[in-house]
Amino acid sequence: KVWKTTKIPLVDAYSRQVHYLVLQKALNTRSKLSNFVPGMSEFCKLCPGEREDLAHVLIECERARSAWEIIDPLWTRVMGIALSSENKFFGGLVVLGKQEYWFLNMIIQVMQCAIWESRRCYENKGIILDLKLYFKRKVNVILNRALLFGATIIWII
Repeated sequence: KVWKTTKIPLVDAYSRQVHYLVLQKALNTRSKLSNFVPGMSEFCKLCPGEREDLAHVLIECERARSAWEIIDPLWTRVMGIALSSENKFFGGLVVLGKQEYWFLNMIIQVMQCAIWESRRCYENKGIILDLKLYFKRKVNVILNRALLFGATIIWII
């Protein structure tokens, strides 16, 4: 059942791949890489003193929290429930109903990718991405794909 969350055809392959790696707990966080790369610190570059594991990267880091704040109010307004930490990791497995499940997984995959890509840009190039802009661009691509396939999606922002 978990693997179905990675197979939303409207979401780009990279976002699905990041989501798959999250489900496998296989993202190369600094705490994981520090076990293999000599001299690499296990601590977050953005949050001094905080160990960079998967939970920190996707939920606890200040950067991740600000990213989730982009969709938390929207999600609560549209679905009538708050977006939990479990949802942010695993998608719609915690939510009942096929439409909610699909919508949640699409949003989760895109946001996980935006957070991860933002960290990679900062780590590799010292550039901080505008997460809101990055997220909106990815969602616009999804909506355009949906329209090409004749799907009807109502997006409320």
